[in-house]
Amino acid sequence: MYRCIVFILILFASQVRADYGYTYSGDLNGDGIADRIMSGPSAMFGNSGGPFIIYLSKADGTYINKVVAFHPKAIAFEKYESGRNSLWGYWRHGTRQGTLFKLSLDGEFKVESITINPIGSNLSSGIYSTVFDKKSLLKIKRVEGYMPPDYPWGKG
Repeated sequence: MYRCIVFILILFASQVRADYGYTYSGDLNGDGIADRIMSGPSAMFGNSGGPFIIYLSKADGTYINKVVAFHPKAIAFEKYESGRNSLWGYWRHGTRQGTLFKLSLDGEFKVESITINPIGSNLSSGIYSTVFDKKSLLKIKRVEGYMPPDYPWGKG
């Protein structure tokens, strides 16, 4: 009986530690208030990435949010003097193709996208390298023991 309880506790503890998530905090829309990006449950992530919620601050002190699919190592920030900043992301479809997209951070979350093949030495790989250079990549933190935001992930 004792061995069974120890085994169950070890199994439960290893499952709890297996959960992880991704977070970012910083001023994305240029209003001086920290905005946040938080990932969904780790079980929803694969080679392409997974779901994230972007929380953007508004002038009245509230936040608006948008759920977007990102790969945590392919989220770039583009800052403009006008304040109409953008996030760039890449969603992998397969080994040789994916979608490069630009998301406006003006509260409307307008998306523009193109399909590219960033493998090898071609125009697509040059575009990918330019968008996701070291200066523009967001410093997304991987968090162990993560609890995702309360949201109906995958339902609707």
